[in-house]
Amino acid sequence: MTETVTETVTESVTETVIETVIETETETVFEKSVTASKTAASSTRRRTSSSRDPVREFVAMSDHEAPFDAQALEAHWSARQELLASMLRAHDAEKCDWRVDLGKGLFWWQRADGTPVVVASTRGICSFALSNRSFLMAWANQSIPKGAAIPEIDGMPPAGNTDEAGAWAVAMEAGLRSGAHFLYRAPTPQMWIFLGLWDVRTAGPGDAPFEAGSPWPHAQHVVSTLREGIGTRPDPELRVLLRNYGQTFRESRIHRGGPHEAALTELGDALVALADAPPESVGPELDRWLAEIARKNAS
Repeated sequence: MTETVTETVTESVTETVIETVIETETETVFEKSVTASKTAASSTRRRTSSSRDPVREFVAMSDHEAPFDAQALEAHWSARQELLASMLRAHDAEKCDWRVDLGKGLFWWQRADGTPVVVASTRGICSFALSNRSFLMAWANQSIPKGAAIPEIDGMPPAGNTDEAGAWAVAMEAGLRSGAHFLYRAPTPQMWIFLGLWDVRTAGPGDAPFEAGSPWPHAQHVVSTLREGIGTRPDPELRVLLRNYGQTFRESRIHRGGPHEAALTELGDALVALADAPPESVGPELDRWLAEIARKNAS
């Protein structure tokens, strides 16, 4: 069984379902290569400098009549990765932080002061839940804002179970068939979210910087989902989710230095502690946090 819709993408990609925020800092902003470290960048309908275009090797791509060749997929995305790397190096943006807002369909590489350096358009492709090794396509995720996901792809299942390599294979095929220019993986302690990027470009005067909204609608959704899991999920599985989501709140960077930082860290610490707490104490503590979050949402 796959993770529920709310577990597979929403918790990390959406802070408010409208304002979509991923705040993980990456080592080099993008990952090295599809084959070496299983990260990617991509474009489908644009030729690279190579005379060989891997996209043209795929027959009946639109109706999925022919199987996708894994080596050709990796070759395509590896070439796109190199192109993205060169673009970021040209802007001295390799060490920049990055942010994404799926509600607005925007992705930023930005300086520490929030100044955008490189921007792109983005849509969700799929997510992979580390807690139970399930994937969910973005078009099947009811928590993603309307228009923020790639269109449904004929012949691809909306959800299923796989491993890390399988999740990459799903993302690469879906990215290719949806016409993404590049792929980007957004990792959190609970899941990987795969994004498609389009029109990567130099940030201009008209490109507004990323703005973080209130984290509490998202927090309420997460804690409600965890509360509903008591009695409906195996206890070991629930404790994995408590720990993973707690670490996600603790490690959140977008509200660092802001008015919500201390409370989010406290929430993260509480969820991690509940992962090892006696079963009878988990429900009351989650109820207490739901009441506290409701007050924050009302203020």
